Amino acid sequence: MLVKLVDEDIIISEFLRSVGPWSDYIVIGGGYALIIYKLYLSGKTLTPPPVATRDIDSLVPRRVTSNIKTNIAEHLTNAGFSHVFKDRHDPATEAYIKEINNQEIEIEFLTDTST
Repeated sequence: MLVKLVDEDIIISEFLRSVGPWSDYIVIGGGYALIIYKLYLSGKTLTPPPVATRDIDSLVPRRVTSNIKTNIAEHLTNAGFSHVFKDRHDPATEAYIKEINNQEIEIEFLTDTST
């Protein structure tokens, strides 16, 4: 059980390093939110780890009060993530994929319908 949490810690840490200064603004949701709670907030390691999908659902505020010069996509690409289109909708669902710690991890950014 603890080994899985170590793997997830490596994945979360790599993702946050990859987005550079944007890590101060990103909120991780979905299944990884439960893992983050378990790893960093609950202090309990004896119960089974939460089950999560292999994607990290990310949310970013519409307005950021910082002078960040590069966008998130540039940071992810520079960190070795590949940009992919997941479907042919208009607009298409996009993701960034990278193998981290021998696991293919997909980064998705969630938006509302006005985006």
